Amino acid sequence: MSQRPKRGIVWLVVFLTVFVAVSYLLRDPDGQRLADGEPSVEQTEDGDTLGDATGATDRDDANSQDVDALPGNESASTHSDDGSAAGTGRNQGSTGEPTGRPPTRGPPSDDGADESTGTAAPLVEVRADVWQSPAGLLYKPGSAEGHRLKHLARHFQDDASRPIHGVFDGELSEVIGLIDQAYQWSEANDRRASVKQERGRTVIIARFDRRVGYVGGERGERDGHPAVSKVQVVLEDRDVITAYPVD
Repeated sequence: MSQRPKRGIVWLVVFLTVFVAVSYLLRDPDGQRLADGEPSVEQTEDGDTLGDATGATDRDDANSQDVDALPGNESASTHSDDGSAAGTGRNQGSTGEPTGRPPTRGPPSDDGADESTGTAAPLVEVRADVWQSPAGLLYKPGSAEGHRLKHLARHFQDDASRPIHGVFDGELSEVIGLIDQAYQWSEANDRRASVKQERGRTVIIARFDRRVGYVGGERGERDGHPAVSKVQVVLEDRDVITAYPVD
């Protein structure tokens, strides 16, 4: 008779162990991700679906090649087919994985971008994963890559699989300066920037007095990767959707 209570305790322990294990296995694996506010593919918007100055489109989709890092402090170079080099340093955490954050911190400079050339401009994190430029433009989570800065980083290297793909020269901070300058010209009605509205977005095409990048993709390869001096910027209010060189 004394063995029955002991057997009952053993069976109770076994039952509780199985119950806990089953509960763990059946928990929702997506619950934490959704709770953290990570956007799904359906919620993101593709930045390059608007046509460029020549009427060609520069498209994203959710299955496009992932950009694993942003241009940052660690120097690396990507060479175009014409032999020129464009800096594409990577900003990575201690594990070697991309942090998703731009390389520069601290307050913006008083001057912001140079009025004629668009010099380097830093970004400031104004709240979690939201970065502000000296001109007040915002870079937020979004796009198929997960963040507008990661989407922008796609235009630091050529993509021969696309019909046309604008590629920037220089580092991220320099490109931020170009985008700021284009925005400031548009606000001032400067003749160097043309502005139009498309589907609720502001599309700016700014003309600089120097090379800012080159034409890549299939057309760029066919034409010898011609240099360009124009930048197209797409905004929603002050939110940067995308930007890339155009001819």
